[in-house]
Amino acid sequence: MDGAANLFLLNPNGILFGADASLDVQGSFLATTGNGFLFENNEVFSATNPAAPLLAVSVPLGVQYGANAPGAITVQDSTLRVDEAQSLILAGGEVVLENASLAVALLEDGQVVGVGEGGRIDIGAVAGAGTLELTETNNLLGLRFPENLARADVRLTDTTTLDVEANNGGDLAVTARNIDILGESELLAGIERNLGLLGSQAGDIRLDATRAIRLDQDSRLANRIRSNAIGNGGDIEITTGTLRVSNGSQISASTFGAGDGGRLSISAGVVEVIGSDGDGNASAISAQVNPGATGDAQDLTIDAGRLVASDGGQIRVSTFGAGNAGQLRVQADGIELIGDDPDDGDPSGLFANVNRNATGRGGDIRILAAGRLSVQDGAALSASTFGAGMEGDSPFQQGWSKSSAAIGRATLAQFVLGSIQGQGAMPKT
Repeated sequence: MDGAANLFLLNPNGILFGADASLDVQGSFLATTGNGFLFENNEVFSATNPAAPLLAVSVPLGVQYGANAPGAITVQDSTLRVDEAQSLILAGGEVVLENASLAVALLEDGQVVGVGEGGRIDIGAVAGAGTLELTETNNLLGLRFPENLARADVRLTDTTTLDVEANNGGDLAVTARNIDILGESELLAGIERNLGLLGSQAGDIRLDATRAIRLDQDSRLANRIRSNAIGNGGDIEITTGTLRVSNGSQISASTFGAGDGGRLSISAGVVEVIGSDGDGNASAISAQVNPGATGDAQDLTIDAGRLVASDGGQIRVSTFGAGNAGQLRVQADGIELIGDDPDDGDPSGLFANVNRNATGRGGDIRILAAGRLSVQDGAALSASTFGAGMEGDSPFQQGWSKSSAAIGRATLAQFVLGSIQGQGAMPKT
């Protein structure tokens, strides 16, 4: 498609991108299974009730959905890319991505020639009647869900990749009822290797699911500053009823370069981090300074009704480099840290570590729990140093209370708790 015009594809019955499908557009691309587009002055271009042709040169204000369930959008064995500083939007019905690649890249004649200014990938799934709003921020199109708009499901599987890594910017958003990220699928944002400038700022990843978000089978959600990159990382924000990270899957905000990592924030009714993949890769939620990095990591914050780490699952802030780790802040009605990895014996738990050869300062653990903290069967709650950097702050400071019950393994942390149960000795303060 010649020129920099945006392309909008509308089919209420469903849209399929099959094997080897691709895009060749210089503007943004939106595919939707809604009934029509809403323009200014309540003008509507409808695919189900066509009237006189509507001539409009403006961006629609929203996508209208009718009472009938919208069709699905399916991307199978294909690659969809838009040019730098453009948006790629899929607005179903159900959205299913199987062995698919969605990306923003620097294109020339439809071919990738590099990584440029960041764009946006936005995926939304609608189940009922209403209007899904279209927004435009910094010349990037995006989706906004009204609170009363019913949602459908989004499923990524079979090594699907959503990639907005860039020289600067790059946002990624998924909004649905349930979000499944399976089969070594990846959602990636940040500043690409050897790129970035002073003042570069990576974009954010936002996942919002009214029911559940599930990462399984070595899948990954990462916002990172890659090696030799300059600039600061973007944030990861997750809002859901239940977040489950299992079988070696990981969520991470990290830095391998000179810039700081972004914040990682989770708000959920239940958070579960369970097991590993059997090859030594623990299921994990982390904010981390990696080897060779000089930038700092930022805070990892979890606000949940119930938090569970079991069978080797870990939640951690750590440094392997010269940069400082952030804080691990957990507020929950109940926290359960249970057991270790049955394959390699690594403990489940909450960690703030300075690792071997690291010179950066370790992070602190802050726990606010209205109910019960349980650490059992070899699990750990630990702030420690194995390198030259200092570990986190002293475990209990003025104004913080502690129980006289046992906790488990060696612990340096701060608590406001209703009760503590576990095995081992409470550290002295």
